[in-house]
Amino acid sequence: MKKKNKLTSVLIVALVLPVVVMEPGCARGGFGGGGFGGARGFGGGFDRGSFGGDFDRGGFDRGGMGRSDEFDRFNDSFDHPGDSAFGGNNAGIRPGENGVRTFADGRDNLAADGGFGRIMDSPAAGWAGRAGTYNMSPRALADRWNAVNGNFNHWNYYDRNWWNNHPWYWNNRYWGDNWAWGWTGWGDLGAWWGMDVASDPVYYDYGNNITYQGDQVYYGSQPLESADSYYTQAQALASTAPPTPSAPMSDADQKKTANNMKPLGVYALVSGDQTNSSQLFQIAVDKKGIIRGTYFNEVTDESKPISGAVDKKNQRACFTIAGNKNVVYDTAIGNLLKESSPILVHYSKSNTQQLTLVRLKKNSSNS
Repeated sequence: MKKKNKLTSVLIVALVLPVVVMEPGCARGGFGGGGFGGARGFGGGFDRGSFGGDFDRGGFDRGGMGRSDEFDRFNDSFDHPGDSAFGGNNAGIRPGENGVRTFADGRDNLAADGGFGRIMDSPAAGWAGRAGTYNMSPRALADRWNAVNGNFNHWNYYDRNWWNNHPWYWNNRYWGDNWAWGWTGWGDLGAWWGMDVASDPVYYDYGNNITYQGDQVYYGSQPLESADSYYTQAQALASTAPPTPSAPMSDADQKKTANNMKPLGVYALVSGDQTNSSQLFQIAVDKKGIIRGTYFNEVTDESKPISGAVDKKNQRACFTIAGNKNVVYDTAIGNLLKESSPILVHYSKSNTQQLTLVRLKKNSSNS
């Protein structure tokens, strides 16, 4: 990369970066408690000093980055109709369609490919045209949760009948019909992991405490890692999970291991201002922090196992979908415990998008 004149760089930053004055203590909601303490890498998080304190992020909210043409990746990088999130040609996408399909029940603008290849080009999808990271307010996240849950009506997924028709060998017959829809709070999960539950779990508030600017990732106002390095770390963490089972466990083993995992819930993955989605993740974790679960594309009726891991020291959580180790889903355990939260999807070292995970809440009214 060519070095720029310092004055020119300052002028560019002054023109591009919005100035947002944060109240003291905002770091508590992100990396409070010693979220990024210890040594760099997965052994002990990212050592950048005591950023968990009450520092003023001031003009370092780069939420507006990515709106300019310079950061517009949608016409090229994401233009891959027929490619699902887990790679390969998705035969479920019909010839001539643009990767967006309408359900018979009236829901429309649903991505037919797990990579959201075309949906982000669709004006009807309400995509804001942003690349990289941007801040989402608690109100916006709450509104997204309400809208997505209001538009979802397939609450029979992940019961015994669904698993019989979408088999792959990690499901346990001793889990009840509603097991996958349950979720585990930080008190139970952290205690199970032997962690300090008096402190809040780490939460990645993208566009605020974790921000992409060009090829650099920032923590608050401080450079954290290069974008390449941040991607490589996410990929390495996800790959620490053992291989997914290739055959069903015996009945005795299923009975013995029925309590070895805790459910985090079922989530819809949405982009931009979407209020519905065909891309679902059912996620659970074990006592070691290994992530297991299922990716399901409602449109193509295609299901694939997911696998990954949580680094308990920095609480970063990364996973991939079977068949493609290059596309990495990257967030924090605190995000997965929220009803609605941002998540990064690394399509490659140079192509990262911020999407939203919305937990779908199944209760007596929609059982």
